[in-house]
Amino acid sequence: MTGDEALPPSTQQIDAGAARRQRHRLAASDQAPWLHQEVATRMLDRLPVIRLQPTAVLQSRPSIGGGDEGLRQHYPQATQLWLEPDADVRALLAQRLKRGFMQSMVDKLRGSAPTELITDPPAGAAQLAWSNMELHAEADKPALVKTWHAGLAVEGCLMFSCLGPDSFIELRPIFAREGWGPRRRTGSTCMTSATCSCTRASPIR
Repeated sequence: MTGDEALPPSTQQIDAGAARRQRHRLAASDQAPWLHQEVATRMLDRLPVIRLQPTAVLQSRPSIGGGDEGLRQHYPQATQLWLEPDADVRALLAQRLKRGFMQSMVDKLRGSAPTELITDPPAGAAQLAWSNMELHAEADKPALVKTWHAGLAVEGCLMFSCLGPDSFIELRPIFAREGWGPRRRTGSTCMTSATCSCTRASPIR
């Protein structure tokens, strides 16, 4: 599905175009939004409780930001599979990998595993699937979860994060206190600079 098709009434409606533009903006940025970095840090803090040592880590849409460096530090011998189905975003990620070519050669000499940019996960290839702040902005959530399942090995682990129904209740006072913005919507496109759920919901006040 492209995200433009009709979804069941119980499914949260996502502006697929706004979500696509948001992913492209994040992929072009050199730094992940502060919230994504914070959530990634908390997820990374929980990795030591997982005894499994993966040989491959599936990073779902790593352009959204946060976690890649930490995953490499935790699992230096694991191949990082960057899953990005969007062609435009994939081109930006390919440029990023090209810019880091010399560092990748140094890492290879040190015994670190490579990074592979993929459009679909090989069946059962990864022992750990990682998705940071992605699911809430996905138009077809069941399809995304199926993709994770397809790429995850038997007895593999899935770690993911997303905004929940009450997330903005906690985020609004933080934005107000720090003076972050602008926080407005044009149509259904969220103009928040830090993060965006890209949902057809009431404006952030």
